[in-house]
Amino acid sequence: MSEKLCIFDLDGTLLDTLKDLSISINYALNKNGLNPITIEQTRTFIGNGIKKLVERAIGNDHKDKFDVVFKAFLEHYDIHCNDNTKMFDGIQMLLCELKAAGYKTAIVSNKNDEAVQELKHIYFNNLIDVAYGVKEGMKSKPSPDTINSVIEKLNIKKDDVIYIGDSDVDMKAAINANVDYLIVLWGYRRINELNEVPNNKMIKTPDELLMKIKELKP
Repeated sequence: MSEKLCIFDLDGTLLDTLKDLSISINYALNKNGLNPITIEQTRTFIGNGIKKLVERAIGNDHKDKFDVVFKAFLEHYDIHCNDNTKMFDGIQMLLCELKAAGYKTAIVSNKNDEAVQELKHIYFNNLIDVAYGVKEGMKSKPSPDTINSVIEKLNIKKDDVIYIGDSDVDMKAAINANVDYLIVLWGYRRINELNEVPNNKMIKTPDELLMKIKELKP
């Protein structure tokens, strides 16, 4: 029997990071004389990586401040990425069940790699085999590059891989990588914002996710 691999998005899928992201982006905006954004705006702005988060937060009128805001955000978030962050209910049990069943597990995130490695160490040290965030010169999702890098590193056939995220960006990344996918509904996208996702690919709870993974990958 060949090995199976579950690759997870991080923000909105495994971890609830929204409050810390909101605090850090507003710190960076305030430091550079720009108006804060709401936590709801932060929710809608994340998913395409931290550069896109900063671009959307500063708006078209302040593009000249991108570099200083981006730097301030990174500096603040690297220190405060775990102040309010927590695992979603049921995630630890889900990962324990997958490991006990012999699955390989990984994280592919559009978050900066330093924060990904820090959060992996805090929450998932024995539950996640490999974690990839975005590094300089690396394409973020929906590019398939990081998903393909994980698959190559763990030497798993693509037919034995499933990608789990919470957004249309995750769906497109999985399609671009030519792997199966599931989209969870407890994350940062409302169901009416997931119009492109087929109903049979939407998952409501971690228990349902575990059952679906085992059905898809016997």
